[in-house]
Amino acid sequence: MTIVDVQEFRGTVADLKTTALETLAHIMKHSKRDICRVSAAKIILARAEQEAKDIGKKGAALAKAQERASEGKFAPPPPPGSKLN
Repeated sequence: MTIVDVQEFRGTVADLKTTALETLAHIMKHSKRDICRVSAAKIILARAEQEAKDIGKKGAALAKAQERASEGKFAPPPPPGSKLN
């Protein structure tokens, strides 16, 4: 698989995810069967919860990396006139 193929694949997957969520939202709002509406709602909520967890993990990892970078040998020097000079 080439880089172009990977990028195209990612775009296709993103489009499919959007379509899938739109379909689930339509089912949740318009289905006449309660079981279908409830099932669609559960899937949407599970997806939203997972994305929130992923965002939280990425944020925590970024904060940890920034903290390590500020303390390490590659940390930027303190600004002129600061008490750390």
